[in-house]
Amino acid sequence: MRAMFTLLPDETIEAGVNRVLSEKVAQTAQRLASPVEPVDLIIHESRKNLKRMRAVLRLVAYQPGPHFQAADELLRYAGRLLAPLRTSVVLVETVLKLENGNDGRPLKFPGIHAELADQHQRGLASFHGDGVTLGVATGLLGRASELLSEIRLPADDLQALAGGLGRTYRKCQQKLIAAAGSEGDPVAFHAWRKQVKYAWHQLEMIQLVEPLLLDARIDAWRVLAGVLGDAHDLAELEASVADLSAAPASERKAVRREASRARRLLETEALRLGAPLLAARPKQYVGELAGLWKDWRRRGLHKSGG
Repeated sequence: MRAMFTLLPDETIEAGVNRVLSEKVAQTAQRLASPVEPVDLIIHESRKNLKRMRAVLRLVAYQPGPHFQAADELLRYAGRLLAPLRTSVVLVETVLKLENGNDGRPLKFPGIHAELADQHQRGLASFHGDGVTLGVATGLLGRASELLSEIRLPADDLQALAGGLGRTYRKCQQKLIAAAGSEGDPVAFHAWRKQVKYAWHQLEMIQLVEPLLLDARIDAWRVLAGVLGDAHDLAELEASVADLSAAPASERKAVRREASRARRLLETEALRLGAPLLAARPKQYVGELAGLWKDWRRRGLHKSGG
């Protein structure tokens, strides 16, 4: 059976959370050990899995226990080890987007593109050559897996997840307010983006409770995360261009100007998209999900519901 990042109707919450984390650990370890997949794909998919695992930890980590925080730190550090290579390919992709997709016309920023592409290729060569990064990331994943091997939840109802759902939603609201008042500070928008991703992935975990309703909400959170991600990529490009030396100064200035303009438009769009998603009080947000959960169990779709 294909791994599913959601709680299933024939399992308890505790069993489902353990299954999801175990499957994500196995998927990520398998990808990191893959001898055939392109490195860029390995890095991208592994980092997505790490972020999903960290979202699950925030879903259940309202309970006491230092192992949750320790596991989260291990997963965070594994992701940071893989980040530079992911960033380098994203910078190449982002400058091409500023070229309006590079649809066959001459590049507007050939010097910038060439220098960023060269940096990425050198990063790939180093990554292939030493094997240290992959080894350390795999080791961190293994240690986190040991800490998470047996999560215990006190109840088989949404109360086991309510604290995490409410806390993540509240942090999303706080980071939205901070971003809106930051006058376009990329750091503030990136902090909001991280919480948006956690909220998105947490809803995925309970998607089967009410698929028609929650699928639409999950898609809305996904779109918001994508817009914030594109804005973050542009901010990274703005910052990185300052460190380039081979590209002409005129290109560097033009890229910073165009990236900044495009980023601010995306940030405005993110605020528009985020406002309705985060309009409820956290208690209302969790209360509605709890009601859906109770209806799901009452319909007999959960093995312990009858």
